[in-house]
Amino acid sequence: MEDLLRTFTNVLKGFELTKSEIKIYSLLLNEQLTARQIAKKLGLSERIVREK
Repeated sequence: MEDLLRTFTNVLKGFELTKSEIKIYSLLLNEQLTARQIAKKLGLSERIVREK
């Protein structure tokens, strides 16, 4: 079990996602918002959301 957890942790570290990226992807998956709506909701520029 520890090996599985260690492997999973290493895989997640490999993605190197920022908190903003995680929030963006969560909103895309769960609420199916447009880039403009996500930018407004998170207080980010629309360009940044589109690039992520």
